[in-house]
Amino acid sequence: MVRGRAEPFLYLDRVVIAESFRRQGLASLLYDAMEERATQFGRMCCEVNVEPPNHASLAFHAARGYHELARYRSSPTKEVVLLEKPLSESAAAPRVTR
Repeated sequence: MVRGRAEPFLYLDRVVIAESFRRQGLASLLYDAMEERATQFGRMCCEVNVEPPNHASLAFHAARGYHELARYRSSPTKEVVLLEKPLSESAAAPRVTR
């Protein structure tokens, strides 16, 4: 994991949206709410599979401003990337979507 990082953070794990409900903004609504809660910690973290790849999740997180902190292999067939999004009080403002 990431060494030397003792600051608190909010960690979101295992978010899954049923295929029939995808592309309706549900994940964005969830992340908006969780990021607002995480502003008190200054950052939010999560993991995404890179082996096997989860391209949609990686693109979603990149578009929201998450960046890679570390990668690690959790099993012989699974590698994940630890992502972080720095947050501030100004980031808690509602986002406008069109």
